[in-house]
Amino acid sequence: MKIIQDEKGTVWTAVTFLIIFIWLLIVSVLKVINSQYRDMNKVKMSAAAFHLAEAGITKGLWEISKGNTGYRGEKGTKLDIGAFSVDVRSRNGQFIITSTGYIPDMKHVRAKSVVRASAEKDGKGVYRTVIWQKL
Repeated sequence: MKIIQDEKGTVWTAVTFLIIFIWLLIVSVLKVINSQYRDMNKVKMSAAAFHLAEAGITKGLWEISKGNTGYRGEKGTKLDIGAFSVDVRSRNGQFIITSTGYIPDMKHVRAKSVVRASAEKDGKGVYRTVIWQKL
């Protein structure tokens, strides 16, 4: 087969366009993967902050349940993955416990979650949560 002089550049042009197309496709896929990774990381940190806030509620309940009714909370309590702060207030025979979870800590917040619970004594004299809400 003879290649006509005018057709010599056609193959190179087609190959060049094919390479550019594949490169653009790879870049697009990598951008989607990176975006998905960032979103999943945000969800993971948000869930961890929520669990830290729940830990703060549990700590507040534990303090008042052991008879420490003067307990008003604490700030920046460190755990493995982050920190929590607790605020405890007494109102009409109930304790209102507000807890905030921070990832990684209060000074460098990447994720934050706030939970509030109301606790009151049951018939056995044990404090139980009656309302639990994520703020």
